[in-house]
Amino acid sequence: MRQRLLFHNSMIRSVLHYVSSIWTSCDKENLGRVLKLQKRAARVISDADNQASSVRLFNRLQWLPFYEESKIAKCCVAYKRIKGEVPLYTEGSLMLNSQQHNRATRYSNTNFICPRFNRMTEGGRSFAVTTCQLWNSLSLDRVTFINHRWKCKKGTD
Repeated sequence: MRQRLLFHNSMIRSVLHYVSSIWTSCDKENLGRVLKLQKRAARVISDADNQASSVRLFNRLQWLPFYEESKIAKCCVAYKRIKGEVPLYTEGSLMLNSQQHNRATRYSNTNFICPRFNRMTEGGRSFAVTTCQLWNSLSLDRVTFINHRWKCKKGTD
């Protein structure tokens, strides 16, 4: 099992999660295919039958579903944008409230301005929209927690 997990992490998982925050803009049918692939990989690695619960397999392998990991990746991009550690093209798509308005509010330096869209199928699933909505839905406590964890991870605490 250890060798299969190592192979999965090095060859399959790296491809699945390469730019996963962008992949989640596709339709739900394609996201379902990626999740099925992840479930199949969990069954093969664990040597389980087709009827085994994927939740138990994911817990045993300490995995998160693909779409949950992509949410974390989007939050990481949003956090890096707040800290100014992203390329210029990302700064243009993720605008902070404080850049647009000169009112100093509690969340002006941590919330993003969500781009306008007509329908979910016409821009509502784009990277900028979903990242802004996801980040702005976090409570201030979670943003502070992410800030603390990021400092600890980088060793600047």
